[in-house]
Amino acid sequence: MRFYDCLRLAAATITRQKGRTIKTLIICGLLPAIISGASFLTYGVFQVSNRAINAATAGRIIVTAEPDADYGADANQAELTTLIQHYGGNLIEDVALAPTTDGTYPILPAALFSPDIQALADQVPADSIPIVLPVSTAITWLQTAETSADPAATSLPLLNSTTDASLAHSALGQTITSPSGQNYFLAGLIASSVGINNITFADPIMSYYAQELITPRTATPVLLRTAGSAANLPTEASTALWAYFTSATDAYRFFADPAVNCDQFDRQEQICPDTFRYAATAPLGFELSFRWSYQNLFSFHTGLALVLGVFALTIAFITQLRLLGHNPRSIALYYSLGASTRQVRLIHLTHLILLDLLAGLSAILIGFLLALILNLINLGNLTELYTTLYGLPTSTVFLIGWSWSQLLLLIFLLPTAPLCILCARRALTNKQL
Repeated sequence: MRFYDCLRLAAATITRQKGRTIKTLIICGLLPAIISGASFLTYGVFQVSNRAINAATAGRIIVTAEPDADYGADANQAELTTLIQHYGGNLIEDVALAPTTDGTYPILPAALFSPDIQALADQVPADSIPIVLPVSTAITWLQTAETSADPAATSLPLLNSTTDASLAHSALGQTITSPSGQNYFLAGLIASSVGINNITFADPIMSYYAQELITPRTATPVLLRTAGSAANLPTEASTALWAYFTSATDAYRFFADPAVNCDQFDRQEQICPDTFRYAATAPLGFELSFRWSYQNLFSFHTGLALVLGVFALTIAFITQLRLLGHNPRSIALYYSLGASTRQVRLIHLTHLILLDLLAGLSAILIGFLLALILNLINLGNLTELYTTLYGLPTSTVFLIGWSWSQLLLLIFLLPTAPLCILCARRALTNKQL
């Protein structure tokens, strides 16, 4: 008997016993569906937040690097340039620093930013300077202008989602005044650290995932260089090299290089490796710790998958073993047609494998629907949260992400099939008929 014949007979059994097949898929696929839904949400939080953090710079990750004050005695700019380019970085030429009454801000080409920011920067009035502000800084400046409060007292503003989420966005494309009285033209917003107040989610699961969105990050105000803008400001040369990466993976690889990798705790204890020479930062929202800050979320997902996975395999094994015990007529029919014991076992093994694959596929589809339903229930709050935290224009936000590892659900239940055949080998012989 060819494998095609086994496949045809197994498929015929599935289509003939529709009710039993559906019940089996529900029983075997329910817990994997929960694992799948958690996967869509977990990867959705990470991937959507990662894109949102770098939205202002059109996905570019801007970094600065310079010799470390304590360890960079033998460092040189040529080596640092080679190191950046080795990891796929692109140098940003002629970066200047502008000492203003509000602080020393870098002046970067507007072409490094998103098309929306570039379009607004081209509309800057003659008496203003185009600037891209962190969300928290923009709100602090606007609130200070209204209340004349001390800006230092609100450096980490506590936002009310219903009243402040769109405060900074309403000022885009307008001239705003800093606490020192300097006029700036607000061309864009970037993600920054903020506190969130009055964000409520209808579903407790989404409340848990929402906490992972509030990842502390810092950002630096940036002045934009356009035709004629920032030309009258006094400037000084930057001692650091500025570069951008188009891939987050390349940026992580650069930060992980031993020449730039020494965390702040080791630096305080003066125990950095001998290879460490350069201090590198990402000043515009992207954080080196971003990936690791989501470790708790990934650990939760892994733990949930392991616990539910054990139960799912046990349930699938028991269900399929009982299924084999309810097929004496099919077994007798195969033997009456001249099938050998080996062929009968192969047919039933193929039958169980097809059920496992269908259960895995169903779990992925149902998990997607579960994640979509949770997103729809909390759609308004998610949109407000992302608008507030990441400086994004108001748009529909769905925390649904994909990883190819989710396809493992298609083979997750497969080990139960040969195990069931092994345990039920006596029941599949003609001696039991």
